[in-house]
Amino acid sequence: MASRHPSEHDCQPADTRPQVLLVDDSRSVMGLLKNRIEIASPARVLTASTLAGASELLAEPHNVAVAVAGLCLADAPNGEVVDFMHAQKVPVVVLTGNMDEQVRETILAKRVIDYVVKRQGDEVDYVVELVQRLCGNHELKVLVVDDGRTSRLMIRRLLEAHNYQVLEAEDGVQALEVLEEHPDVTMVLSDYQMPRMDGAELITRIRRRWTRNDMAIIGLSAQDDPTLSARLLKAGASDYLTKPFIEEEFYCRVHQNADLVRSIRAMRDASRRDYLTGLYNRRYLHDTGAKLYANARRGNLHLVAAMLDLDHFKHINDTYGHQAGDLALQHVAKLLRQSVRASDMLARYGGEEFCVLLANGDAGQPALVLERVRQVVADTPLDYDGQRIEITLSIGATGELGESFEAMLDAADHLLYEAKAAGRNRIVLGDGAGTD
Repeated sequence: MASRHPSEHDCQPADTRPQVLLVDDSRSVMGLLKNRIEIASPARVLTASTLAGASELLAEPHNVAVAVAGLCLADAPNGEVVDFMHAQKVPVVVLTGNMDEQVRETILAKRVIDYVVKRQGDEVDYVVELVQRLCGNHELKVLVVDDGRTSRLMIRRLLEAHNYQVLEAEDGVQALEVLEEHPDVTMVLSDYQMPRMDGAELITRIRRRWTRNDMAIIGLSAQDDPTLSARLLKAGASDYLTKPFIEEEFYCRVHQNADLVRSIRAMRDASRRDYLTGLYNRRYLHDTGAKLYANARRGNLHLVAAMLDLDHFKHINDTYGHQAGDLALQHVAKLLRQSVRASDMLARYGGEEFCVLLANGDAGQPALVLERVRQVVADTPLDYDGQRIEITLSIGATGELGESFEAMLDAADHLLYEAKAAGRNRIVLGDGAGTD
């Protein structure tokens, strides 16, 4: 079987993490924010104490998702940093030591994301949550439903300023069509009075398919009717906002509802994940694998099940300690994620054993994918406390469906132990998994 020797570029992909730019003349504030943001999010933090320093950083290729900048800097005492960030098309959150109505109006007139008043460190939690949200909002879809084009465009602008993906519909009927095409929408903002289908009917229809845990709905209306908010909430709306609204209230309600759905999704996802490696767990593997198996039984896809086991894992634990063993499992999990295809399902089966379900592809493709996995792991030792720990995998794989999904996994497991008995660091392929 052909082997693939990964290059250094394969093993060390380019850093595509979002970046956060901190610009402030207070070292204590910047140091605290930098540490907290890097702990709480995957973002990489850049820092500058002046506008000139920020300009130098942005002159280089960058992936800055948001800037957190002091309003008064030594070389930009009148908020010039905000205008500079706008010119660079970088969203900006303003830090200020003073706040009164005039300062507030001046800041908001500059179309900033938000403003935060410096106190005694109390502002740090708020800024960290805001940065986390801005770095993650690009994953969230929001549907704006309003028959008024001007209103839709205004709400779109507000949402896109905070990095949300925005979809539009001009009435309830069109909104349902958009949701059919985009069932992963996180939030719907719907006006009440619209032709063909009003907001109350739309909310009722949406709730027949999506619960409050699946999707947030904010009702909007300019009607002077004190009972309307109650009617929309009883129909299934998560929240209500009267038009015209001030931007700060709009963002507070949008963020609170988006955060709630995001938190529920995270809890659901955590129940499916292995705590150590972040891969899917054994329970989720069996639940999802059974569905893929049934699909394969109907002839809709070609399925190969592969069991993978770290060779001499007990030796790693005994020689370097259990912390090194945990790091070895995380190291292998990372390499597996980088090596399998997006269509493949990857799980930690238990202990040092992993499972990959390879769906679709031609008859020889699973064998090539698994050989790539084996070779990458063998060629990428773990660096632990200055020591190189060599790691290899033994793999057994089958494409024979057998009597059940569990039987298919058992067959792959038997092939895995054949690979162990034959000397380890190799693949044994059963029927339907390719050719040796």
